[in-house]
Amino acid sequence: MNELCRRLGISVPILCAPTGSIAGPELAAVVSSAGALGAMGLTWTEPATAAAWVRQVTRSTSAPFQVNFALAFPPNALDAVLDAGAPVITFCWGDPAPYVASVRRAGAKLGIQVTSVSGVGRALENAPDFLICQGIEAGGHVQASASLWEVLPQIVSE
Repeated sequence: MNELCRRLGISVPILCAPTGSIAGPELAAVVSSAGALGAMGLTWTEPATAAAWVRQVTRSTSAPFQVNFALAFPPNALDAVLDAGAPVITFCWGDPAPYVASVRRAGAKLGIQVTSVSGVGRALENAPDFLICQGIEAGGHVQASASLWEVLPQIVSE
């Protein structure tokens, strides 16, 4: 088992991309039950629905999962998912600093998506539990401007 698996409490070193309401709690629960880290992207989800989905996943599996917020938009459901027991919160597309204390108070793990060496420096100021490196190959909402194969070695060497 590698360090990331130990840190997150998973047995398979795979993190599912957050997909929002397309797959919702069902996919997150199945992926997490298989030993990886399931995910839900809840940026645009109403707080009551987001909390209900977190509770649905926790009823379906005792394994950890992540809830993601794209911070180019207000994370309106963050407090609701933390209150519902989301074990891992990930942020992308913005400054997570205003939300880190809430995540820590709730006892959730914190992950931050980065796309460049300079982004890593800013992310580490928030003392995340882990980083997610995104390249232009990613699907969905891509903030990267370079290939993962170009940027990841630069980030790892820093």
